[in-house]
Amino acid sequence: MKQAPVEPIHDDGVRVFTIGTALFVVGSVVLYLGPGSWTTPDWWLTVGLTGVGIGLIAIAYCVWRRNKRDHEAALGIPAPTA
Repeated sequence: MKQAPVEPIHDDGVRVFTIGTALFVVGSVVLYLGPGSWTTPDWWLTVGLTGVGIGLIAIAYCVWRRNKRDHEAALGIPAPTA
């Protein structure tokens, strides 16, 4: 079996984590400001806020990794593969 000659996607992940974090922010705000007549458990707000926190950490890590790779590329150090 031969592997198809497909180029890897050069994406740093910042956009994906930003969109996901924004959706968690919207969901958390809706749960916080939503009417009290909803029968959602209180822990859903905790889930939303945890998603925001993890998303912010992931964005910071991806930006750091992107900047590190850009700096290494400027110095002529090859990017890691797989």
